[in-house]
This record gives sequence, structure tokens and C-alpha cells, in this order.
Amino acid sequence: MIVVIADDVTGAAELAGVGVRYGLKVRICMEVPAPPVAGAEALAGVETVAGSGEVVARPVELLVIAMDTRSMKRLDAADELLRVIKAVLKLRPEWVYKKTDSVLRGHVVTELNMMEGVMDVDRTLLVPANPALGRTIKKGRYYINGVPIHETSFSTDPEFPVKRSRIREMLGVPVAVLPLGSSLPDHAIIVGEVETVADLDAWAGYVDKRVLPAGAAGFFEALLRKEGREEDVKKTEDVMRRPILFVSGTAFYKTREISKPAEGEIVRLLREEGKAMIAGWPREEIAAQVRQVLSETTVRELVIEGGATAYAVLRAVGLKSFVPLEELAPGVVRMRAGEMYITVKPGSYAWPEKLLTI
Repeated sequence: MIVVIADDVTGAAELAGVGVRYGLKVRICMEVPAPPVAGAEALAGVETVAGSGEVVARPVELLVIAMDTRSMKRLDAADELLRVIKAVLKLRPEWVYKKTDSVLRGHVVTELNMMEGVMDVDRTLLVPANPALGRTIKKGRYYINGVPIHETSFSTDPEFPVKRSRIREMLGVPVAVLPLGSSLPDHAIIVGEVETVADLDAWAGYVDKRVLPAGAAGFFEALLRKEGREEDVKKTEDVMRRPILFVSGTAFYKTREISKPAEGEIVRLLREEGKAMIAGWPREEIAAQVRQVLSETTVRELVIEGGATAYAVLRAVGLKSFVPLEELAPGVVRMRAGEMYITVKPGSYAWPEKLLTI
């Protein structure tokens, strides 16, 4: 079993979506499951949805742990990650991948140092670039579609504004930023420069049992390809079920006045129109409003924008384990939790057509 540890819910869903695309049996959990009594080599006996829609028991091949450490204070994030990684190692995974934000927001170095200190590794290979989304690293600098990242909208991120494009300055500590073909230092966090998908595959060749792989979805895909896995996309014609509640609580709303609906208006819209949206800030208030709505009416589909908001909402409504069903677009993944369907989307990613038409 492969284990991914992500610093937010949307990052967790993004890698779960990659796993689904590569034909793996995937589970997302907001807590590390206890090892099965028969042994910790596999997380057996969990539910997945077969092509017929039947729910069956099968072993999980990819377990994704969704955390919220990006929204925590640095030391709190380190403490929480320490608790999680110790529990993960009890499952005896084949290998562990640390999902970071692709543009290095959050407590990236602190979390990687914590994992290195607990795991039996010599170094970390961090490959955050994702050329499929126009995100590349060249000569020590980060670019978005050829533009230095500090000249893009990421410079005004309300929580982690990106004011520099040099990787060392973005991370705030000296790290080894290396081009392909370099020898890896014995003990360090190494950031690999990437301009193409082929570069990702080349960096995957550097990973062995003594190297902790970390970064964005593109590098994780490259590691799956290194194992000989191929994409196994099963197209689905499954329609979104109404009523549908959209929730948007990205940090962008910190800087805007949002008109809040009158009490009961969301419930009325869901019952009469079959869809409604809640948008605003702070995320805890949004989460409480969603919980209240769900207590008053049935929602079949819950669509959430923003990783920290998704974490707060799912915690508030008591959902902790999910079966990914389909990747609506890179990073936008539809999951099932009991009788409810949940779709999560990073705040910086575009809405897929399937949701825009609704």
C-alpha cells in the first residue's frame, strides 16, 4: 500500500484523483486508520465502488491522509504531522509521499524536516513543479506559464503571498536547487528543476528507499509510472444528483464584502430550485452554516471550493472517510461518503465544465 500525506484536503483529493486515473483502489481519510488485526501490511476490508455501483470489500492500494497543517501555526503543524507520520508507519506502507502545495505555500520545510527525523531516509527530493499546469522551475526560479511567480496573482494570496520567485527565498531557508543530472547531496532537502513532464520522469529515477519523495501531483504520477503503472481511465456518465449545495470559502473572501442570505433562504433554494451556494469568510462560520443547512434538509451533492474550507466543513458535518469516484478535472475530484457525494476543488484551479453547466 502507498500512503500520501497531504497538507490540505484539496491536495489530498488531487492525488486521490491521480490514483483513480491509474486504476488504484483509493481511500481518503482525515485520520490514520488503525492497522488491521491480521497485520499492518495492507488496509483490508474497506469499501470501494465497483463499476456496477455495488459496494464491495477490497484492499486499499493508495491511502491518502488529508490534513490541514497548511492553515496551522508552524509548530502546531509540526506536532500534528509527527502524530500522523508515527501512525502511518505502523501500517508498514510500501512507500510514503508527502504532498506539498505546488507553489510552496505553507510550512513545507518544517514538515519535511519532521518527516526526515522520523523516517529511515537520508534526504528529501522535493519536486513541486507541475508543467502540465504551466508551473515550472528553471535556474532556481519558479514560473507560472513563463512568468516569474511573484508577478502573478499568487503575490496577493491572503495567507501566503508569494513575493519572490527564487526557490530559496520562497522557502526561506537554504536548500539545494539542482538541475537534472546532478548528484544528490547526502543529507539535504533537494528541489529538482523541472520544465517538462519528461523531467518529472527523470527525477523519479532518483528515488529509492533512502529518499523521501515530496511535491505536487505531477511528480507523484511520475513515481507511479516508474512502477510500471499506466492510466486506466474509466469514463463515467454519472450525473450530479440534486439538491446540490456549492460552498466557496477561499481566503480570497477575506478582502471582500459578501452578502449573506437570509435565514432559511439556502434551505428554500435547495428544496425549490435543487441548488444553492454559500460563499464567504471566515471558514468556521461557513462550516457552521453548512452543518445547519444539512440538519434541516437533504443535500445529495456537496461541492466545496478551497482546501481549508473543505477541511472545516467536513469536520463540522462529521465526515472523515471518502471513496474517490471520478476526476472531473485535474485536482477536482468527486467522492462518496455514505449517501452523500462530495466534490472538492482548490481555490486556484478552474471550475470544470460539468460543474459550470450546473
